[in-house]
Amino acid sequence: MRFQILALLGVLSAPLVGFGGDRPYHVNHYAAHIEPDLAARTIRGRVRIDLIAETAGNETLELDRGALNIVSVSVNGRMWPFRLNPEHLLIHAPIGARVGRHLAVTVVYSGAPRFGLQFAPESS
Repeated sequence: MRFQILALLGVLSAPLVGFGGDRPYHVNHYAAHIEPDLAARTIRGRVRIDLIAETAGNETLELDRGALNIVSVSVNGRMWPFRLNPEHLLIHAPIGARVGRHLAVTVVYSGAPRFGLQFAPESS
């Protein structure tokens, strides 16, 4: 059975925000690898976000996660602690002191997204 991914929106792709709703990070590059399980209608994946700190003092990255399970987080290649609330992934990254600091954040996830992804049989 072949498939089409019709729309992949909102899966770990919301703007990065710090406390107070500021945008203290500039996303330099975003890469996603997604593996669908057609029978189960689920996905597994990995996203890497390369970013640059634009303001000093923010130490938390907040990403939408929807219904996805977060398997692991790494920052600059090192496993990193994180917290979850019902709809967000909170990553306490070592970015507070320096404007211009580059970070590579990788998130491994799995689950059945509630929105943004549709599995459909191939049309003839």
